[in-house]
Amino acid sequence: MDCLTTLPLLLLLSLFTSSSAVNFEVYNNCSYTVWAAATPIGGGQRLKNGQSWNFDVPRGTKMGRIWGRRNCNFDSRGEGSDIDFDRIFPNTCETGDCGGVLQCTGLGKPPNTLVEFALNQFNNNLDFFDISNVDDFNIPMRFAPTKPDAGKCHSISCTADIVGQCPGLLRHPVGCNNPCTTFGGQEYCCTSGTCGPTDYSMFFKGLCPDAYSYPKDDATNTFTCPGGTTNYRVVFCPERIKEMRYKEMRFNNKTDYLHILLDGPWKIFDNYLVTQRWQPKFDPAKAKFSKMAVWVRFPRLSVEYFRDDIIKSVLEDVGKPLGLDQTTTAVVKGRYARVAVEVDLNKPLVSEIWVEDQIQS
Repeated sequence: MDCLTTLPLLLLLSLFTSSSAVNFEVYNNCSYTVWAAATPIGGGQRLKNGQSWNFDVPRGTKMGRIWGRRNCNFDSRGEGSDIDFDRIFPNTCETGDCGGVLQCTGLGKPPNTLVEFALNQFNNNLDFFDISNVDDFNIPMRFAPTKPDAGKCHSISCTADIVGQCPGLLRHPVGCNNPCTTFGGQEYCCTSGTCGPTDYSMFFKGLCPDAYSYPKDDATNTFTCPGGTTNYRVVFCPERIKEMRYKEMRFNNKTDYLHILLDGPWKIFDNYLVTQRWQPKFDPAKAKFSKMAVWVRFPRLSVEYFRDDIIKSVLEDVGKPLGLDQTTTAVVKGRYARVAVEVDLNKPLVSEIWVEDQIQS
């Protein structure tokens, strides 16, 4: 009899717990260990490749954050140790450190890719979430509702090889610094008033369009799900960054050599190739590109300008135009135009251009 009267109580408690909290699963798909961090609920957890971490976050939580830390060293108490490692990386974690402890209660130190969320806001109607590179970048990430819908309740990610392509002045051994971290000042940090994108923020935006690239980048990078309808999953390295592959080519005459080197663009399976001269003692593991092909998007370009010659002439100050995508050429979508451009990573990136009397940024 006691068992029969106790069972309904246990069921009610279980239902109450699941309806008053949202479950977050954090999964590490990276080939290396990631020390996951979460505030204000969660703390921290070491995750080897293939391991996951689950925790519940109460509905109504604001200013939630999840990020990953790299190259950490903690003792059995979850505190930084005093071995030589800490003299090299005094913050205990090389990236994303939160005061030298495993269980984070404060912010992570840049560089760190960041997931931000707020649950059941505005009369419990909406969950808000985003991925941010405002605190720089250290690990590719994906954030996804377990029950997406057709609106803005869907998976978002930042999976590009930002570390490998990071501009020289922003480089970090295992990350890529944001210009605010590197240079400071109102232009890059936007500490007061209004501000817009910069050359450097457009570098992050071009590689990770789903993610915040500067503090006021709200219009396209805040996503929502109906409150109380879904749990969430975070994945580190959702798509393993493919190893950069090089192909050595030899030529029997100088004419063919210069043709391949200078007269591109060249594509294989619709992917643009980067060609460069062979250098003595070339080491693929340490090689860096000075140029790369990126997609430039014109969000408010009138359809009468959807012509190859016009768009390429507009982009001359941005870089070397390579080609328009198929939907732009066919004017299938009139909302924006998109073109591939080869940019010089050793020069400041152009963040905006004028087309007639309108700024494209």
